Amino acid sequence: PIEIVDKYAIGLDSIKKITFGETVKELRSRCIFDTSNLEVIDFGHVEKMEAYVLFQCYSFNKIILPRNNFEINGQFQQHAVFQSKVTVEIPKEVTELPKEAFGIDQSTMEVEKYIVEEGNPSYEAIDDVLYTKPQDGGRTLIGYPMYKPVESFVIPEDVTTIGDNAFWFCCEKSPLKELTISKNVKTVETLAFSYTRLDRLILLANIETIMFSSSLSVNATKASIASIPSSKSRSC
Repeated sequence: PIEIVDKYAIGLDSIKKITFGETVKELRSRCIFDTSNLEVIDFGHVEKMEAYVLFQCYSFNKIILPRNNFEINGQFQQHAVFQSKVTVEIPKEVTELPKEAFGIDQSTMEVEKYIVEEGNPSYEAIDDVLYTKPQDGGRTLIGYPMYKPVESFVIPEDVTTIGDNAFWFCCEKSPLKELTISKNVKTVETLAFSYTRLDRLILLANIETIMFSSSLSVNATKASIASIPSSKSRSC
């Protein structure tokens, strides 16, 4: 049985869907390459991926993550100008996502929506946005899809943390122009807003912790930052 898929193993234009079998546990860098008609990738039960398992794959529109916890050493994709928007599906068996799997990939993968399989104990998607399930009085926003087709977004009031890479690369190409950070957000994690560019930021929260490099930019020509709480607040 095949356990490891090595570099340049899969590269046919005629392929539209790839499903890895139960025995495949490791994917090497660039193991899928130049598959210009590929639409769906099902990662099966893969446990370990090197960076850039996808190389010059332009047209896929759906990724189904492994049906188990997994590790990935960097980004999924390398060198792509996408021809379609991508849906990322998280199976119910995934209880701990690697931080590298989300946000940071939006620089090379144009995510439009997240879907979480019913019965997942750790995560859920609400209106295409990925969150942890509520615990200890709050939840974390894990991933906002850069191509979600709305211009304004209000972070739900039960969100207390904006996670690592959550709004990564929501820049000029993203439809998002206005963001409201609701009153119960207390923590903004590392790189939560890197390469994020907005026309308007509405800050309702008294944010207590902002980790390193959590900055975002507001369009200087249309800048509008509304900070509603007391002077304790800080813009991120």
